[in-house]
Amino acid sequence: MLHRSESNSILKTAKTPLRRNRLLVRPATIRVLAFLTLVALVILLSIDNLKRLFQNDNMIGEEGTKIIQSLCEHHQQQSPGSVLEKSNQILLEHQRASHTANEDHISMDTVIDDNTWKDLPVKGAFYMVVDSGDLQHIRASIRSVEDRFNHQFRYPWILLSNQHLTASFRNYITKLTTSPIFFGKIDAALWDYPSWVSGVRAEEYMNYFSSSDVKHASSFLFRQRARYHAGFFFHHSLLQNVEYAWRVEPGSDYSCIMDTDPFVEMEQRNKTMGFILTEREEPLAVRSLYPLTLQFMKENLQLMAPLKESIFPWLVDNKDPMYAKANGFNYCQIESNFMIVKLSYLRSPEYQSYFSFLDSTGGFYYERWNDASVQTMAAAMFLPRSQLHFFNHIGYTFERQMHCPWRSTDLGTCSCDITSATGKWVMRGGKKRVGGDAIRGCTLDLVRLLDKNILHQVAQFANKYQDSLGVGDAIGKLLARPPI
Repeated sequence: MLHRSESNSILKTAKTPLRRNRLLVRPATIRVLAFLTLVALVILLSIDNLKRLFQNDNMIGEEGTKIIQSLCEHHQQQSPGSVLEKSNQILLEHQRASHTANEDHISMDTVIDDNTWKDLPVKGAFYMVVDSGDLQHIRASIRSVEDRFNHQFRYPWILLSNQHLTASFRNYITKLTTSPIFFGKIDAALWDYPSWVSGVRAEEYMNYFSSSDVKHASSFLFRQRARYHAGFFFHHSLLQNVEYAWRVEPGSDYSCIMDTDPFVEMEQRNKTMGFILTEREEPLAVRSLYPLTLQFMKENLQLMAPLKESIFPWLVDNKDPMYAKANGFNYCQIESNFMIVKLSYLRSPEYQSYFSFLDSTGGFYYERWNDASVQTMAAAMFLPRSQLHFFNHIGYTFERQMHCPWRSTDLGTCSCDITSATGKWVMRGGKKRVGGDAIRGCTLDLVRLLDKNILHQVAQFANKYQDSLGVGDAIGKLLARPPI
């Protein structure tokens, strides 16, 4: 649209020749003709060619040519570059509101240079999925890892969030360590219901689980995180050059000094997944996971590791009638709040195929699956048991779960208390009551399957601390049981 001053100038210029030359058409007609001609020619020709075309064109008269040139000059003044510059000056909503106008907007990290690992033996990294409101737990866990291990190695940290992390948040984190720290943004498309999941239906199921006292029953955030940890974090660009990822959960605590490097231990021993804790999941939360996994196995037998070499027998208890309704599935899982995993395995076709199959069912939302159960099932199908590693020497606590090393020589550098209630619970085999029934824990059975030497160390340790632990001959009975 023309400015008023330009319009007046054009009108004056157009009126003058009409008084001298009766052969010219009316001023209004000239303006319409000029405008329409300009529109057509701007589309077909560049501005420079347009000027050259009309420099010697007598068909519309000298004054008509001036009109065209004037319009061309106006168009040049409104070039895309200047329009873009003006659009960049437009204030967004948060910039117009006084109390949010000063919020910093620092771009998130996207890549890690290979030089980050030039002085490190393994391309390992710590990763956390964080929320800015959980700052103190995040700081405490990073401080714990740095004090017990990483201050002497300086492996990088990767903090991923679906939020924008402010400069003040980053400053509070980076002051904790001299290790490199990278802050990445989680893909927003992965932090919402996928297109094949009905939000209304999912919320109905959340309400149902909530009335059944399932932990995290009504938490959408828990489901978001579980799905992301199970199938997406290793695709983030910040982890593309990482070979081993060590998950650190905000609020977790490491209680023993680590003289050896767990990343190196994983690589040198050709391990794919390292863990400390196991747990039994609540049956209602994962009631369809095992049947779906059996269906996947039947359809993809060529992907399965040999059964006798896997940990799959650890997941099945056909002798206990308690698990009969679940086809023998005992609900054991390797806890993922501490896990060191080789990322090439999570990116493998077999793991990707399994996750895609599960994700397409909507079970993360229609039930209350967690990443630990999914990753445990995958490990049971795809990994030889020799590729799993139990980190006995790492003392670890998260929420109500705790592990103290089951070896006397390790306890001298630990602050955990093996005689505490949690420690006794672990040493007795992790028995707990669910629905009025006493259920044996999963850790010792899995360790027995992976490495019987460790279990003998546990037996010696239990005998030494038998009085204070009150474990009696529980370990001896475990050793005497027939193989799984």
